[in-house]
Amino acid sequence: MSRETFAELKSALEPFWITSRGEYSMDQALHITLWKLSNSRVTYRELSDKFDVSKGTAHKTFLKTINAICKLKNEICWPSISQQQTIMERFQASRQNAFPFIVGCLDGTHFKTNTPKKDAISYYDRKGNYSIVMQGICGSTFRFLDVFIGYPGSCHDANVWKNSPIYKGITSGEIQLAKDDIILADSAYQL
Repeated sequence: MSRETFAELKSALEPFWITSRGEYSMDQALHITLWKLSNSRVTYRELSDKFDVSKGTAHKTFLKTINAICKLKNEICWPSISQQQTIMERFQASRQNAFPFIVGCLDGTHFKTNTPKKDAISYYDRKGNYSIVMQGICGSTFRFLDVFIGYPGSCHDANVWKNSPIYKGITSGEIQLAKDDIILADSAYQL
C-alpha cells in the first residue's frame, strides 16, 4: 500500500475513530491491522512480537480497526448509468484490443480462517483450507463496485454469485445496467 493510500484510509477512518487513554494511535492500529490482513496465517503472538505490543492488545486493536473499516461500507456502491458509461470508456481506452462494454470484472477469493466449531466441513475449501468466500466486482480504476462476503469456503463461485444481492438486484431490475453492459468473469459464472 502506498503512503498516499494509507493517508486516504486514515483520513476516511478519522470520523469513526475514538482513542481511549492508553490505546495506540490510529497509525499504529492501521499498521497492525493491515499487516494481519495481508498475512492471513500470522498469529496474534507473532503480530504482538512484530509490533512490540501484548497479544491481547494486538487482538483488541485489530478488532477495533476492523469495526471502524466496516463503517466505510457505504463507500462501495454500484455505479449509476452515467458512471457505468465512464467505466466502460476507461476499460476500452486501457488496452489496444480491449473487450468492449466491460463495466466490471468479477471473481471470488478465499480468506483463510480457523477451523469453525460448528459445521466445519462447509468451510473446508477445494485447496484444503478452512475459508470464507468474498466475491468482488472491480471497475476500470481497480476500485470495488460491489463486495459480497460470508459464504463458507466449500461454496462454488456460481452459487455465491446466484445468492449475492447484486445478482438478485440485476435479475429483479432493481439495479440498472447501462445498455450493452458486460460484467466480465471466468467460466465459473454463467452467462
